[in-house]
Amino acid sequence: MAGKRHPSLVPLSFQHHAGLVVSHRISKLLARSRDDRAALEEMTRDVAAFFTGELAAHFLAEEDVLFPAIEKALGALDLVAALRDEHRRLRELAARLRAADSSARAATLGEFGELLKEHIRKEEEQLFPLFEARMPAEIAAALAAPIQQTLSRPPSA
Repeated sequence: MAGKRHPSLVPLSFQHHAGLVVSHRISKLLARSRDDRAALEEMTRDVAAFFTGELAAHFLAEEDVLFPAIEKALGALDLVAALRDEHRRLRELAARLRAADSSARAATLGEFGELLKEHIRKEEEQLFPLFEARMPAEIAAALAAPIQQTLSRPPSA
């Protein structure tokens, strides 16, 4: 991701890189073939594992730690509301993907991958620079431990 991130944001930024890799893999697969059922099923499994193993905790770290701290320090922001809504939509797409039959799998993967990429870019290019520019230093630093603790929680069943 661009530039040197505030230490509290580094674990989130690192996961953003992993999310962009998943998004790129989806795009590459769909550009190659939208009809390869085995490849689509494998990608669906990979996305489900990524969502459960990494993305769900990532969303919680942002929703339970980062976003409330930003709003407490800076007030309600349309950007944070939009990011929360994108989390909701990504959760819905992940659930739809798990339930999708083979005919809907490619479209759902494509929608998930594109929204994930846009969401990550919005956080990296808008939210994180805002955080770094406007959050009081002591509050920003105090978020490192709770963010890391939330990211380290075992996945929910």
